[in-house]
Amino acid sequence: MFLTKEELFALTGRRRKSCQIRWLRAKGVPFRINASGRPIVASNVIIGDGRDLTNVDEWHSAVMFVQAEQSIQNGQKTEQISKSPT
Repeated sequence: MFLTKEELFALTGRRRKSCQIRWLRAKGVPFRINASGRPIVASNVIIGDGRDLTNVDEWHSAVMFVQAEQSIQNGQKTEQISKSPT
């Protein structure tokens, strides 16, 4: 459901919550701050939907690609996304 403290450390390379928050913001990783001031990251944001991300230059939320694909299928204009993880 959510990344553990150790998983969050593995992702960010930071132990202090303020440093983790700064890293997550800089990378554009969606998160919330809980009552104790810790960043909370949903695990599905990181795990995604199983697409191969090895050729993607920068990290993007899997949700962003799904929303963009749905908008395209519905004929709506979307902002251009530089690279798709497909």
